[in-house]
Amino acid sequence: LERYGVAVNAICPTAMTRMLEGTPFADTDEARQGVLDPKYVSPALVWLASTQSAGVTGRVIGASGRALYVAEGWARGPSTEAVDDPHAIDGLLRSLLAAARPNADMRGNIPG
Repeated sequence: LERYGVAVNAICPTAMTRMLEGTPFADTDEARQGVLDPKYVSPALVWLASTQSAGVTGRVIGASGRALYVAEGWARGPSTEAVDDPHAIDGLLRSLLAAARPNADMRGNIPG
């Protein structure tokens, strides 16, 4: 729907909210120091909702007191021929998963 001016972006927030009160996440040095204050997420959210972000689409923007970043994920990894047999999918997917790069950790770093 880009031709109609529709943009699709996402925010990957890392912030302490009331929803996380009482969780181990709330009992960290970063939470106590204010690094996880939602005030670090709000500017990116407001920017995406404003006319300043015109022409930006298909992006994931990470925001926290640790960093502001644009994610560079979602590249195609290992692949194989298409399959229409539900019985064959397990072995194929497990093989592809084993060949794929590991997922990033909670801080966006690739292990290894």
